[in-house]
Amino acid sequence: MLREAASRFPDEYWPNHAAARLQADRSDPQGALRTWYALAERFPDQPSATAALKTAVAAAERSAGATAPGNRSSDTNAEGLAVRLFRRSRRPNGRIS
Repeated sequence: MLREAASRFPDEYWPNHAAARLQADRSDPQGALRTWYALAERFPDQPSATAALKTAVAAAERSAGATAPGNRSSDTNAEGLAVRLFRRSRRPNGRIS
């Protein structure tokens, strides 16, 4: 039902947030990170999306720290993703560039 609401109202934040929370809760840390990243990109002015993304980054970093460092690629490195995301500049329309 949440996914249906999010698809019926793609520009409304809260149905999409609820669907993202459900998807993130059912994912591994990297999957949750991708879910919250996508939501934060779609709704850059929503503090709760940013907060959820930061929490997901921390969880992914803890999870990645449990694996051998030599086994991670730069594409799946949560810290690298966080740095790229939070260093992006915002365009005048509020969107992340």
